Amino acid sequence: MFDGGRRTNAGETINDQMAVKISTVYACVRVLSESVASLPIRLLRVTPQGRAQEIEDPLYHLLAIAPNSEMTLFIYFETVAFHLSLTGNSYSD
Repeated sequence: MFDGGRRTNAGETINDQMAVKISTVYACVRVLSESVASLPIRLLRVTPQGRAQEIEDPLYHLLAIAPNSEMTLFIYFETVAFHLSLTGNSYSD
């Protein structure tokens, strides 16, 4: 997998870049990633009375409003879900 993909029984090498060129793969991954990105984000704090939404925490701003200055929240989570679907991993700094 680290050398550029896997060789199929037909002799073709397939990797995430080649797989996404197949319209069915791309459509499925796109639907999945857009669905994940559209889910609401809530940061909760456990209190003795139960859970309470935490909106004053700086982490809330990163998770629910803007993860960075170049991406919207939707695009960020869509990208994360897209990479998770294709490669099984996603990295964020």
